[in-house]
Amino acid sequence: MPEGTLSGELREAVDELQAYLSDQLAPLLVLDSARLLLAHAPELGAEVVRAWVNGQQRTPGSNVTMRAATARPEREKASQPGSNRQAYRSVTQL
Repeated sequence: MPEGTLSGELREAVDELQAYLSDQLAPLLVLDSARLLLAHAPELGAEVVRAWVNGQQRTPGSNVTMRAATARPEREKASQPGSNRQAYRSVTQL
């Protein structure tokens, strides 16, 4: 996301979300920023997360592991209790 394309409150919301993703801010402190970003097109939120991931991969000493965010049917059984929870944990641990 090119710098200067966002301004004011939206730029601050992006910065706060990226700080949250980096474990620098608590979830409740980012709530207003998340609401602001959710009011915009989903592509903006996707771009914010993509930019953060790319930044993490370029950071020296970074240990970011990329995993697919979709569930794999061959590994999960729909009747198995907690299978959705396992998929959620996989996504949230990115």
